[in-house]
Amino acid sequence: MGDREQNPNTSHNRTVCKPGTLVSWAQLFVTFIYEMPWIWQRGLELKGRAFGLGIICAAGLLIALPVQEAALNQRLVLWAWERHEDLSFLGRGEAAIAPVVVTVTLAGTTATTTWRRERMQFASGAEILPVIHVEAFDRLRSPVLNTEQKIVLTDTIIEVASRYPARVVQLDFEARPSQRAFYKAVLNDVRQRDTHIRLSLTALASWCVGDRWLQDLTVEEIVPMLFRMGRDGTRIRDGYQRTGSLPAKECNDSVGLATDEWMPTSVSARRIYLFSPRPWTRESFDAISKRVPS
Repeated sequence: MGDREQNPNTSHNRTVCKPGTLVSWAQLFVTFIYEMPWIWQRGLELKGRAFGLGIICAAGLLIALPVQEAALNQRLVLWAWERHEDLSFLGRGEAAIAPVVVTVTLAGTTATTTWRRERMQFASGAEILPVIHVEAFDRLRSPVLNTEQKIVLTDTIIEVASRYPARVVQLDFEARPSQRAFYKAVLNDVRQRDTHIRLSLTALASWCVGDRWLQDLTVEEIVPMLFRMGRDGTRIRDGYQRTGSLPAKECNDSVGLATDEWMPTSVSARRIYLFSPRPWTRESFDAISKRVPS
């Protein structure tokens, strides 16, 4: 998803806390998850992780963020990568937020999870679409994509969804051709284990033009990223500029654009995701809002 900032890999097993009631103090959630991530990290890394998580649950802190059910109904969605972001300037209904909440790194025979460490602020009631970023490009330890790696990724998707009332998760995985069967198997496993989760996938623009393989996936949303497109970028941009759509019909409900690149004059997509290479501000949001096609 554009210029990515890497996190150090932290491997841990995960235990899910599901208390019966929601704590309504939205800012407390934000502070706990984004300003004190070491509590969550260490509580799960320790051998007695269930005990540590039990303490958190006993304190009444549900490991979830306040989310509205309309997380997929906003027309504008702002991607928030792994860096400090203050999005508290957004008013209700201006835009949803799609923060990277965890990175899953597949390398060799292992899968490691790194939960978000950078602070993020947003107003109470903000609409949140959590993003899981998948890294599978280790040149020295090419991932074998075994059963254990599939289980870790599947478990992470289900765990993240369980923390958000809307149960919507976006996957950001630029799967190579040799990794697509693995990706499909993960999606199928998620569907079999939890039929209530709604899935959104980011997609390379080429997957919606010539290298089409997404049409059989059972997901609710596909978001083609029409930026940082490389050598085919000019051809894809020219085609989209003429028609406002992509050849693959499954890729036309949503679109991803960058604040520092070309912006089409019109789009057929109902939802527009925006990537910024720099932290969002009120000024940058207002400026890009004026450029976003109607």
